[in-house]
Amino acid sequence: VLDASQVRRMGTLAVEMLISARKQWQADGRSLTIREASDPFLTTLEAVGASVDLLQTGGPA
Repeated sequence: VLDASQVRRMGTLAVEMLISARKQWQADGRSLTIREASDPFLTTLEAVGASVDLLQTGGPA
């Protein structure tokens, strides 16, 4: 579980890392859940065309 409530700034490389982690963890049978996403976290995801659902296992691949 990733608590994103305190994220104040995030770049595109961080989003790429989270997408990569999600794919690897899903392949390994592990889960990734994001909770309490801050506005800057959500704004960055939106700016690059991603979403919390994309990053969580169980979301779109």
